[in-house]
Amino acid sequence: MQNRSFVIAGLGIAVSVIGTFLFLNFYAAPSESWLLKGGMILSSDAFANGTAIPPEYTCNGSNISPPLAWTGQPSSTVSLALVMEDPDAQSGMFTHWVLFNMPPDLQSLSSGQPSDDTIQGTTIQGKNGFGVIGYKGPCPPAGSTHHYRILVFALNTSINLSPGSTRADLFRAIMGHVVASGTLIGTYG
Repeated sequence: MQNRSFVIAGLGIAVSVIGTFLFLNFYAAPSESWLLKGGMILSSDAFANGTAIPPEYTCNGSNISPPLAWTGQPSSTVSLALVMEDPDAQSGMFTHWVLFNMPPDLQSLSSGQPSDDTIQGTTIQGKNGFGVIGYKGPCPPAGSTHHYRILVFALNTSINLSPGSTRADLFRAIMGHVVASGTLIGTYG
């Protein structure tokens, strides 16, 4: 009878440990708030923060990248990274643009960046949610308006990733290396 009690107690502990593991890893996963250090200002001549992205920068227009500018990267910055994402996508976070290893003194990108593996000398482009390298603009389903978040990161390191790396690859690589960041949000529908 005593052995049976030990077995039941052991099973109870095992179920508790497994349940805690599943909860923490799938339901209470840590947010990406570690990315948002602040300190930088990200802007665009094409649209103001919280306003509509002009059709020229979407799938309904020329589908070219918007002009972007930022300030406030610390002197300790070794490289910069940039991501454009759609948190309102039906399938979850959708990536529109991934850039990394931008020079630390770079303060802007003009509109219409090419879809090459490398741009601006050392800047590497990753793969977006459409499965291609470079920028692909907002293209929400008809009848819905989505919010598009552009994030710029000042990093204390260069990123050792290849062209075509994903948003997830980049976020794993920059964990613990973000010294400042800025956010710009545009809408489109």
